[in-house]
Amino acid sequence: MNLEKIDIHNSEETYQKCILVLGEDKDISETNKKLIINFLKDAAIGKTARKGARRRQVNVRARLKNLYLLKSVARFMKKDFERISVKDMEKMVESLNNDKFLSFNGKKYSEQSKSNIKGTFIQFLRWMHKDGRKARELTDWIDTSYKRKEKPFLRETDVESIVRKANTLRQKILFAFLFDCGCRIEEF
Repeated sequence: MNLEKIDIHNSEETYQKCILVLGEDKDISETNKKLIINFLKDAAIGKTARKGARRRQVNVRARLKNLYLLKSVARFMKKDFERISVKDMEKMVESLNNDKFLSFNGKKYSEQSKSNIKGTFIQFLRWMHKDGRKARELTDWIDTSYKRKEKPFLRETDVESIVRKANTLRQKILFAFLFDCGCRIEEF
C-alpha cells in the first residue's frame, strides 16, 4: 500500500511566497537576505549539517520555520551577519532571555521558541563560517536548553467520566475514538 503524504498547509507555495516577502523586506539588509536564502537552499539539499553529522535534507516546513527565525534575528541585529561580534551575540542572547527580543507581533517568545532561535542561528553561523573557528567563538557559550512545559492531559478515568456524561451515543463514540487513537479534533 503506497500512502502519499498530503500537504494540507500548501507548504511549498507558502515557502515561495515567504521568500518573495523576504526579498521585499526593507528592515533586512540585502547581504542578510542573500545569506538566508543560500542557507535555506543548502538546507534543502542537506548541506547545513555539522561536520561528522549525518547529512539530511531539511523539509519545507522546517525551512519555513528557519526562515521566520532568521528574519527575526536579522531584524533584531540590524547589521550584516558577517559583521556580528561576540558582543552582538551576547546582547541578542541577553535580550532573548530577558524578553526584550520580541516576536513580529510584539509578543514575548516562549522558552522553546527562544531555544529554537538560538539553535537555528547557531546552525546558520556554523554554516556561514565554514572554517569553524569564528562560529565557535560566536556560539560555543550559548545555552540552548529550556525547561519544557508540563502539558495537561486527560487520564483514562477522566475520559470515562466524559463519555458517561455525553448526551448522545454519537458523542460518546466520537470522544472515546479520539482518546483511543490519540487524535486531535482537527485530525478527525
